[in-house]
Amino acid sequence: MSDLQNLLMASVRRLVLDNLPYDRQDSDIVRELSAMTPTDLLIRWFNWTRRMLPPMPRQVLQSNEFKANPVLQQRRADVQALIADIQSGGDLTKYLSRAVKHGYVNGNGLKPHRRQDLDLMLSAWGVHHLHFSQDVESDGFVKRDGPIIFAVFRHDKAFLIDVMTHQDWAREHVIHVMVDNWPNEGLVFEMQGVHGLARTVNDSERQKLRNAQINTPIEIDGKVYMPAGGMTTSGVGVDAVRQADRVITDLEAFALRYEQAADEIIAQVKRGGIAWPDEPDFAVEFRPDAYGVVELKSITFLRLGP
Repeated sequence: MSDLQNLLMASVRRLVLDNLPYDRQDSDIVRELSAMTPTDLLIRWFNWTRRMLPPMPRQVLQSNEFKANPVLQQRRADVQALIADIQSGGDLTKYLSRAVKHGYVNGNGLKPHRRQDLDLMLSAWGVHHLHFSQDVESDGFVKRDGPIIFAVFRHDKAFLIDVMTHQDWAREHVIHVMVDNWPNEGLVFEMQGVHGLARTVNDSERQKLRNAQINTPIEIDGKVYMPAGGMTTSGVGVDAVRQADRVITDLEAFALRYEQAADEIIAQVKRGGIAWPDEPDFAVEFRPDAYGVVELKSITFLRLGP
C-alpha cells in the first residue's frame, strides 16, 4: 500500500473513531473498534448514519392507509407538527429511537436484535420508525407512547406508510402498503421470474427469521417482492457494506491517480483559482451530499462520490 493510501486509511480510522458515538470508557469497545479494518469501521459508520435523518426539506407522501388511520384524527396536531418538520428540513432526531445515541456497543453475547446499535427493520426493509409528539423531554427526544409511524426516507422525499405499533416490526402490511401506493419508487422490487413462493411465512415467523438475520421475500397477488435493503448476518444493512466498499475503492483509486498523475489534478484545481501547496495534506471528508478528499492547507474538497 502506498504512502497516500496509508494516509487516507488512517484518516478514515480517525474520522470514525472521533465521530461515531460509543462509550469511550469501555475498554472492550475501544479494543474492538481499534482492531477493525478501515472497511469494517466504515460499515459501522454507515450503519449508524443511515439511522439518522439529515435535515433537508423533503416532499411528504402519505399512503391511503396512513390517511385513513383513525390515530391520525386523534393525534392530528402531533402528526402535523412532524410533517411540518419533515417538509421544512427540520432536525428529525427527536422523533427517532433513543437507541440512535449508540453507534457501536459491546454486544456481550447479545443477539443482534437485542443490540441498541442495530435497527433490524431498517436494515432488512429500509423502513424507519418515528415517535410523534410535541412534548420534547429533557434528553431532547419526544415523549414516547404506543403509536409509531413507519416511513421510508429518500434524499428529497418521505413516504409515510402507516401508523402502527411496536408489535408490527415484521408485519406484511408494511410491504403491501408500499407496493400498492408506490410501486415505482424503488421502495420494493419485484423478483422477476419468480412466480409465487413454495411456502409463505406469517408475521410472527418473519420476525423470528429477521431476529436470526434471515431476509424473507413476500408474495403479493402472485408476485414476489423484496424490499429495498437487505440485512447481513451481522445485522447491519447490505447498503452499509456496499457503501463502505465503494468508498474504500474510490479512495484507493484517488491515491493511485494522484501518485501517477498529480500534475493533471493540480492543474485542474489551479484553473479554479486555487493555490495548491507544495506539500499537500489530505483527509477524508463526508458531507451531506458527497464524500471525498479535502486538501487541508488550501481547504480544497475533491469530490469522489455521492
